[in-house]
Amino acid sequence: MTAGKPRALVAGPDMLARRRTALALRRAGVQMVEETETGREALLVLAERLMDAVFIPWTLDDMTALDFLAATARPGPNRGLPVVIVGENPSTPQRVDAVKAGAAGFLPEGQGDLTEWIQDVLAKNPRPHHAE
Repeated sequence: MTAGKPRALVAGPDMLARRRTALALRRAGVQMVEETETGREALLVLAERLMDAVFIPWTLDDMTALDFLAATARPGPNRGLPVVIVGENPSTPQRVDAVKAGAAGFLPEGQGDLTEWIQDVLAKNPRPHHAE
């Protein structure tokens, strides 16, 4: 995780879904959570700031999760960033494609307290420490 406070970015067109995910992240100890509506906005945030993880739905208004994963695989400070797909349950072939593209996991929405699951994803995907 980043030095100091863990940071996460939550992207997606559904404000309520973003807020639920942000709340679950805060319960899991992520102290800095930013939100964006689109994949493009999320990529702009990642170009400016380092994060510990990104949480996105399978489909954003302007790209799919696979498009987003491809963009975060390019060289840059957030390369290798854990990207978690939130919400809808993708089909098995979609899950396989997402994992091959670098997805760190799939967060089921509305499944109760996800604190331990989120902490586990962050622990399995440590980020290099960097200055605030």
